[in-house]
Amino acid sequence: MNMRFTKVDGLVWERKAITYRDGFSFLDGESITLCRVDTYTTLTLQQGVMANDPSLHHWLHSGDARWLHVQLCKADGEPVLAWQAARAIPVKLTGSALDANTNDVFMDTLELRASGWSIKHPL
Repeated sequence: MNMRFTKVDGLVWERKAITYRDGFSFLDGESITLCRVDTYTTLTLQQGVMANDPSLHHWLHSGDARWLHVQLCKADGEPVLAWQAARAIPVKLTGSALDANTNDVFMDTLELRASGWSIKHPL
């Protein structure tokens, strides 16, 4: 399933630092270990509503965890950098306000919980 979004917020990769003490901490001091813990982060995506594309709504109703690829592209569409999440789950969809006095585009704002992030550089 391919979807295009005009705004992406919340691309976060995090490493947890754990401080621990053992029996020799009084001699050696505390130890700090960096651990990669796959925590779920909130990712917010925005797009103008696509009337003829129900794929987003099908995903919302199924609730399946899916692979997610976010690409930063040049003006000609060529990818410059990409982020990939192993597990992305839709948790919230919000539509923009409807106002008959404006010509604003109706926007969907999708919130996902995602983990298993990696950064991909094009070859």
